[in-house]
Amino acid sequence: MFASNDGSDPVRLTPEGFNVRTRVHEYGGGAYAVHDGVVFFANFTDQRWYRQEPGRPPRPLTPEPEGPAALRFADPCVTSDGRTLIAVRERHGSDGSVVNDLVAFDAVDGGEPVQLAGGHDFVSSPRLSPDGSWLAWISWDQPNMPWDGTELWVAEVTATG
Repeated sequence: MFASNDGSDPVRLTPEGFNVRTRVHEYGGGAYAVHDGVVFFANFTDQRWYRQEPGRPPRPLTPEPEGPAALRFADPCVTSDGRTLIAVRERHGSDGSVVNDLVAFDAVDGGEPVQLAGGHDFVSSPRLSPDGSWLAWISWDQPNMPWDGTELWVAEVTATG
């Protein structure tokens, strides 16, 4: 990942060997978010979320998957205090099953994601309201594509999720 201010030469943010890209829904999704100078991103090779503070190497926030790309993440949004990251998670089972859900996890120390919503074939685009008290996202089910049959969901954000 590179960044540039005011047309200056681009500066590399992520070290060599990292590829900021996701495979959720096979065609990708939002692969990074920035909050107070901290970059959160999905690495293409292992599909894990990483946290990178300015001048420091990236460190993984999500657990290592049981198989190659068995866990994939996309569409991150960070709470205003920077402590929680909300994202789409796609789980690929050894039996070929695929489950999509919306999860939250500790954006500082990482750990096992906690499911916020599921039950649909696809979820996408989680967004927090400006005051952080509401979370919106969309979902859809096969055989529909998002432009054919999407549901918009809104939930109140509480201290317990």
